[in-house]
Amino acid sequence: MPIYAYKCMSCGNDFERLRGMSQSDKSHDSALECPECGIAGQARRKLSSFMALSRTDGVTRPASTYNPAPSCCGGGCGCH
Repeated sequence: MPIYAYKCMSCGNDFERLRGMSQSDKSHDSALECPECGIAGQARRKLSSFMALSRTDGVTRPASTYNPAPSCCGGGCGCH
C-alpha cells in the first residue's frame, strides 16, 4: 500500500496516510480527518517525490548520482 502525504487546509498540518490503491482517488480524500485539528474534508493530497535506484556493476546507488555519459552540463541529460 502506498503512503500519501496530505496538508490540512484548515490548520496547515502536514500528515501522511497509508492508503490502498482503491482509495487513491480524490473522492476518498474528502473523508480524511486531520489528526491535529480533527476537521474532516479539509485534507489535500500533496505532491511527493520518490527515490529511484540504479544498479550498475553490482553496486546500487541513487539514480541521481548515476552518470553514464557526461554532457556539457555535467548531468548526462544530453541537453546539447
